[in-house]
Amino acid sequence: MKIFHRKIDPERVKQRKYARRHGYFWLPCPLCDEPFGGHEWNDGYGTIPDLKKSGRGEGVCPTCTKRFKEELGQLWEAIQSIYWKLGEERKEASDNT
Repeated sequence: MKIFHRKIDPERVKQRKYARRHGYFWLPCPLCDEPFGGHEWNDGYGTIPDLKKSGRGEGVCPTCTKRFKEELGQLWEAIQSIYWKLGEERKEASDNT
């Protein structure tokens, strides 16, 4: 059994309470494993393909989204655009069957 000893960040505690109080999710980021809440997403949030569920994505925390946008620039935006377009096409195809 692994026990992780993380320094408790009062801001993260506050964000977690807010997420729970207002019905937002509170889940670990699939890239860095730090928990974040649905209320922390904004128009510039990131997703990565969920390899377990076809046509779905997993949310990426704001910190990782910012880091990847800075490091990958326009490539990140292109990946996100292609990913969402493919998702919409799959949804339309499944709606037509």
